[in-house]
Amino acid sequence: MITLEKIVKDVLEDEYNFPIIKSDNFGHGLLKTVIPIGTKAIIDTKAEEKIKLLETPLI
Repeated sequence: MITLEKIVKDVLEDEYNFPIIKSDNFGHGLLKTVIPIGTKAIIDTKAEEKIKLLETPLI
Protein backbone atom coordinates (compact mmCIF):
# COMPACT_ATOMS: atom_id res chain seq x y z
CA MET A 1 0.00 0.00 0.00
CA ILE A 2 1.29 3.45 -0.90
CA THR A 3 0.90 5.92 1.97
CA LEU A 4 1.37 9.68 2.17
CA GLU A 5 4.37 9.11 4.44
CA LYS A 6 6.02 6.88 1.81
CA ILE A 7 5.44 9.43 -0.96
CA VAL A 8 6.91 12.27 1.11
CA LYS A 9 9.95 10.19 2.10
CA ASP A 10 10.52 9.07 -1.49
CA VAL A 11 10.30 12.61 -2.89
CA LEU A 12 12.42 14.31 -0.22
CA GLU A 13 14.82 11.43 0.47
CA ASP A 14 17.50 12.81 2.82
CA GLU A 15 17.57 16.29 1.26
CA TYR A 16 15.65 18.11 3.98
CA ASN A 17 16.56 19.48 7.39
CA PHE A 18 13.21 20.36 8.90
CA PRO A 19 10.52 18.53 10.87
CA ILE A 20 7.54 17.00 9.16
CA ILE A 21 4.38 16.76 11.25
CA LYS A 22 1.65 14.27 10.51
CA SER A 23 -1.50 14.49 12.59
CA ASP A 24 -5.13 13.57 12.18
CA ASN A 25 -6.08 16.14 14.84
CA PHE A 26 -6.09 19.31 12.77
CA GLY A 27 -8.43 20.85 10.26
CA HIS A 28 -12.16 21.49 10.50
CA GLY A 29 -14.32 20.05 13.26
CA LEU A 30 -14.33 19.56 17.00
CA LEU A 31 -11.19 18.79 19.01
CA LYS A 32 -8.84 19.83 16.23
CA THR A 33 -5.50 21.63 16.57
CA VAL A 34 -4.48 24.67 14.57
CA ILE A 35 -0.93 24.54 13.24
CA PRO A 36 -0.12 28.10 12.12
CA ILE A 37 2.27 28.37 9.19
CA GLY A 38 5.37 30.49 9.82
CA THR A 39 5.03 30.73 13.61
CA LYS A 40 8.09 29.72 15.62
CA ALA A 41 7.40 26.71 17.82
CA ILE A 42 9.02 23.93 19.81
CA ILE A 43 8.04 20.39 18.88
CA ASP A 44 8.57 17.74 21.56
CA THR A 45 6.81 14.48 20.83
CA LYS A 46 7.58 13.17 24.33
CA ALA A 47 5.99 16.11 26.18
CA GLU A 48 2.32 16.33 27.11
CA GLU A 49 2.06 19.57 25.11
CA LYS A 50 3.57 18.35 21.81
CA ILE A 51 3.66 21.73 20.02
CA LYS A 52 4.41 24.89 22.00
CA LEU A 53 4.16 28.19 20.12
CA LEU A 54 7.00 30.63 20.85
CA GLU A 55 5.21 33.64 19.38
CA THR A 56 1.68 34.77 18.72
CA PRO A 57 0.55 33.81 15.19
CA LEU A 58 -0.90 36.49 12.95
CA ILE A 59 -4.62 36.16 12.43
